[in-house]
Amino acid sequence: IYLLGGYFGFLALKETNMYGIREAFTVLSAGSIGMVVTPGGIGAYAYLIQKTMQLYGLNEGIALAFGWILWLAQTAVILVGGLISFVAIPYYNKKRIFGSN
Repeated sequence: IYLLGGYFGFLALKETNMYGIREAFTVLSAGSIGMVVTPGGIGAYAYLIQKTMQLYGLNEGIALAFGWILWLAQTAVILVGGLISFVAIPYYNKKRIFGSN
């Protein structure tokens, strides 16, 4: 899922749409290290993505923006999924308890 997120992230910006799955794998690897370094990868994720994309010749500012876009998209998916689960679990558990008797 994260590999495809990086690939589709390339398609989101006209400056990065020439990159492919190989570069997305490199971004995934660098971003994974950034997630380990700081809680939630805040700051480190975008920084490591920036430095990785600069190796591929991308402008420093665009590379940093790309890192933040990927981080924000992944974090938003986790937060929305968590919120939906938080709301749905009491309903699911209530249905399970009454359904088993």
